[in-house]
Amino acid sequence: MTTEGTSGALAPLSEDLSPDNRALAESLRDLFYGLGISVRRYAARRHLNPGALSRYLNGTRTPPWDFVADLIANRNQHGTPVTIEVERLLQQLHDKALRPNRAAHKLQQMQTQLAEADAAVSRGESHKQALASMLEDRERELRDLRQRIRRLEHEREDDRQSHETALATWQDEFRQLTGERDELEAAVDRLREQLTDAREEVTRAEGRCVLLEQQLEEAEARLGPPALEMALVEALEATNRMASVPQLVQLVTRLDTPGQEKTATELVTSAGRIRPVTEAAALIAALHAAGRQHHAEAALPAIVMTRSAEDVVCLVASFARAGLEDCVVTVLQTALKIHAPDQLARIGAGLSGQGLEEQTKALLGSMAVTHAVVDAVETLLTLDHLGFGGTAEEALRDGARKRPVWELAELFGALCASERHDLAEALPDTVALERTSTDVVGLFSALCDRGLDYSAHQMLRTSVSNRTTAHAASLISALRTTGAGSPRLLIDEALTDWPVQGVAMLVQDLVDAGEWAYAMSAVGSAVRHRPPAEFAELIAVIESYEGDLTVLLTFFVSSQSPGDIARLVLALYDGGFFAYSAFAFWEALRGRSAGHSGEVVGFLEHLRGSQVSLAHLESHLEPEPDPYSDPESESGPESAPRTQSLRDIALLGQALHLARLPALSRTALLTAGVRLTAGEFAELLAQLVSVAPHLATALLQDVAREADIGRKFEILVAMEESPFIDALYPRFFLKVSGGDTELLTTMRNAHKKQLRRSAEERAREKLRDERSDRFEDYKRTLRNLTPRRAKGTHRKVERELEFLE
Repeated sequence: MTTEGTSGALAPLSEDLSPDNRALAESLRDLFYGLGISVRRYAARRHLNPGALSRYLNGTRTPPWDFVADLIANRNQHGTPVTIEVERLLQQLHDKALRPNRAAHKLQQMQTQLAEADAAVSRGESHKQALASMLEDRERELRDLRQRIRRLEHEREDDRQSHETALATWQDEFRQLTGERDELEAAVDRLREQLTDAREEVTRAEGRCVLLEQQLEEAEARLGPPALEMALVEALEATNRMASVPQLVQLVTRLDTPGQEKTATELVTSAGRIRPVTEAAALIAALHAAGRQHHAEAALPAIVMTRSAEDVVCLVASFARAGLEDCVVTVLQTALKIHAPDQLARIGAGLSGQGLEEQTKALLGSMAVTHAVVDAVETLLTLDHLGFGGTAEEALRDGARKRPVWELAELFGALCASERHDLAEALPDTVALERTSTDVVGLFSALCDRGLDYSAHQMLRTSVSNRTTAHAASLISALRTTGAGSPRLLIDEALTDWPVQGVAMLVQDLVDAGEWAYAMSAVGSAVRHRPPAEFAELIAVIESYEGDLTVLLTFFVSSQSPGDIARLVLALYDGGFFAYSAFAFWEALRGRSAGHSGEVVGFLEHLRGSQVSLAHLESHLEPEPDPYSDPESESGPESAPRTQSLRDIALLGQALHLARLPALSRTALLTAGVRLTAGEFAELLAQLVSVAPHLATALLQDVAREADIGRKFEILVAMEESPFIDALYPRFFLKVSGGDTELLTTMRNAHKKQLRRSAEERAREKLRDERSDRFEDYKRTLRNLTPRRAKGTHRKVERELEFLE
């Protein structure tokens, strides 16, 4: 026996061994088999005598505890780790095996106590060294921090002194530059006035020269002698000053011949400049009526250039009443090009005062879009000073619709600097309500760069709250792309007062835009801030859009916090969406880390107790729905619970344990263990061993305490037949079965004998089948061979059949 044990496989245990020695030897053999090496190799590895090692494993000699501890350590390194419960069981078996030898037992106890005391000393020494090292590191960090603080204090003092010097220099430069700016502004104002006067003088002089040249040429062509030319010029001038409007129209008609068109146009221009504005307007209208509108349109810009703001208003009013829209457009375009900002403001105020709102809007709207920011601000402030604040605001809105956003930010800042915040707010409001999401985000970024954060965020809230959900989704995408702001903060603020239908449409639009993360943020915000009834309505609406919500729920669970996931599970549960609640619950357990799932279950316990977790566990334990059942009995995804895998139950037990709910964890696992078949129980136990071995041993203890003998036997057999469960767990189950241990052992041994007999019978049946098949092959072969070859083949087949027997 010894030779066999030291050279290869271990010999069977002797029938004379005591129960305690047999139990210890079987446990040691299980540990040794897990190493996968021979007795001699292990003895050489551990510097042991092979004969002594064989006696330890055969139970004929009780080994010292050092040998058992080394065997456990080797098993942990090269095989399946041994749990604390199994190690304690081995220690108990070792103690029982030593009890007949009191001296050895007493010696072993003292050695164990000495080892524990030495381990405590070692741990204390290691802890002391670790603390000393940590103290040294902290003292070194403290010295470094103190040096850095002193260095920063010196730098701060140096910076303060240098900043004070720089501030004094900057203040002097600022006062000097401010004085120079004031002088330049005054000079610019004077030069603008002089430039306007000069433009008027030049225009009048040029017009007069052109008119005189044309009149002179025409007079020379008609009259010939200089006396006649002088007479024509004098006649035209006299006509220009004294003739009535109809007479001027007749004269222009007579002059409207080839070669004299310019003379006719100059006559109209001159009359329009020197005559009262009412006569000038009447002349233009009469020319239109006489079909000579080309002379009127050619002369009109020169007429407007020399007119005051009041005259321009009179011209526009006269032309508007006469229905001369082309003339109105020409007058307004010329005024935009020629007149100063304050004059434009007076023209706009005059037009508005006469009820010409369309013309006012055209003039000031074009000004707000095309003029420089400084000129636009001056025009708007002048309008407001004249008492036309509403007109100024409407013009500002026109500019907000078309100007580039960076110019709008400059315009907004200038109005705010002028203390006209009420007028300035019209600009971001218009952008928020009418411009694209890209423009809104662009203005938001520009305003934030200028330090106008409050107005920028208020514009975003206005844009989200008052426009379509598609715009809100596009706005969120633009914020994410540019990095200008926080889309999640915007979602939380905007969805507070949105109707349920709007929230559902926003979620759908975000999903369609590929913004899944922000769609889930919208759902999470609804979970946190909406009443349960409204959230249930929201889920129903989203389901009507999306159909099955499992994809959405999967993304939600993978991206949101444990608290929001727990609130979602509860909200779905309370809203009657039990299947969706169960799906989210199990997905939270399997889709993230163990710590994350523990936090989710902890939140559920804090918010509702164990009701939801156990309800979903009961749903899991229900049988799968029959796929061949009547489909008309199904009402949708909520009609039947969804059964999860056994690994999910193991993850639930682990999550409950991590949530510091050990009693609830054991209750849930025991509930599942009672409802499962023996094979399913073995699979659940294997899953528990892979995620939380301590829960596996706890489940075995609970089942051993609660189950009857038949159930225990089925579980024991299933564990021993499972290739995924270590042999230590069945032995542990026998150990904790109490008074049923001996009966279970007897039943297990009988079961093994029955299995061996069945296996032997199957082997014999297989051999008989092989012999019969070989004999048939032999007969077929003989038919095709010569007598000499058949005789040799006959002897070969007989030898093979004898071997098979």
